[in-house]
Amino acid sequence: DPPSTLLPPETTSLPLSVRTTRPASCRWSLGAVRAHAEMTPFDGGQQTTLTGLEADPNRVNDVYIRCDNDPNYVLHQRYRSLPRVNARYPRKGNLWGWWGVSAKGLDYASRIDLYLGASFTPSQIRELRALNPNILILTSINTVENHGLPEDYYLHDTQGRRIEVWPGSHLLNLTKRYVAEHQARYAYQRILDAGLMVDGCFFDNFFTSQSWRRADIDGNAVRIDADEDGREDDPAALDTAWRAGVFLELETWRRLMPHALAPGHLPRPPEPETAAIFNGDSLGFWTTDVLEGKRSFTELWSLYHN
Repeated sequence: DPPSTLLPPETTSLPLSVRTTRPASCRWSLGAVRAHAEMTPFDGGQQTTLTGLEADPNRVNDVYIRCDNDPNYVLHQRYRSLPRVNARYPRKGNLWGWWGVSAKGLDYASRIDLYLGASFTPSQIRELRALNPNILILTSINTVENHGLPEDYYLHDTQGRRIEVWPGSHLLNLTKRYVAEHQARYAYQRILDAGLMVDGCFFDNFFTSQSWRRADIDGNAVRIDADEDGREDDPAALDTAWRAGVFLELETWRRLMPHALAPGHLPRPPEPETAAIFNGDSLGFWTTDVLEGKRSFTELWSLYHN
């Protein structure tokens, strides 16, 4: 504790604790694996303070831990300090369109300050940060959808059928605790799989209710059966269970990534409970709707300030 994670800007030391299967004395090293005797002893018992961490946002700190109850086993943890955010707002972002920009080269791509749902490699991210120190790059997940999971992870109707809401994408059953926890670990793993070089995660479709959904992608009527009793769910009971699951997902992820940046497509105006988790809301489509005369600038201005 903490697990591999993103740290506040300019972090150079970090309290750390480990738990072992039986009493043990532990040691740590930074940057390279060392023999047990050559590592720095913990301050006391199984708690210590890591020191000498690199605060450069382009550097990942590799920490290795051995304990004398099993000195051949090495625990590898990774930590990286986030960049200090240049807080000029509104911030214009590129949402899921990184490949079209990167095709013109990283120098061109570095002109964008905020990437949401980008899949740059760790080496590309390092180069982009060198070109633009203010750049922020986030991965993304769909809060309520995923692919390739066991059938019981998906939301079904009263006929036992999945609910397709985008071509090839089906709703998860977020009323089930293990499904919400899976999504949280999935978002966490996305950041680890990016070499811990991204600055957070964009959460698409953060829906805090679901009783409003009455049809699938093809317009077919849907009668949701989240509790799988063969009958259509009571709308209030469905929304209560769904809301609890969605917040469990984000709160579980937040325990793993307390300092990571988390914007999303959020209910508006955001409730205090939502604002306590997220760092920002993506106002996609609103600006173009104003330019095309479909909405008023006053509506956008009010939404932005809320």
